[in-house]
Amino acid sequence: MVYLNAEQIAAASKTNLETALSIATAQFAVMEKLAAIQSSTIKALFEETLEHTRALASAKSMQEIASLQKAFAQPAVEKTIAYSKSMYAVAIEANTELSTLVQSKGAELKQDFAALLAQAGKNAPGGNDAGAAAVKSMLAAANSAFDAFTKTANQARELADANVSAVTKR
Repeated sequence: MVYLNAEQIAAASKTNLETALSIATAQFAVMEKLAAIQSSTIKALFEETLEHTRALASAKSMQEIASLQKAFAQPAVEKTIAYSKSMYAVAIEANTELSTLVQSKGAELKQDFAALLAQAGKNAPGGNDAGAAAVKSMLAAANSAFDAFTKTANQARELADANVSAVTKR
């Protein structure tokens, strides 16, 4: 039987805490970036609204008003696309960073669990070979499923990125 001592439990707790803090720090950085994008966008929108309102108020005819409104429309569409691209870029960056963290921690967890199984196998009484083989088989299946999930998630992210790029290039 495998027994964990207080040092092993404390080390595992510290590792888990550091992982949680890393995730929290990364997510806070993402929130800062999103807030900065939104703040600058709102400021620019407010300034443009003032400028457009002044221009419309000084128009001398309905034709001039229509012309001004048409002139304001195209830059607004372009700025909306740029805003969307900025927000999407931050989301992709956050996703990539979190995926990398999860993959690295997953690899560490697999190694630790494999070491624990090896230790358990050494300390197990005779006749437990079938149980150990079943656990190893289960671990291999879980690793395979995790790898397939990671690969599928990366492909989905790449497809979404390609679709957004294609749409915004039009």
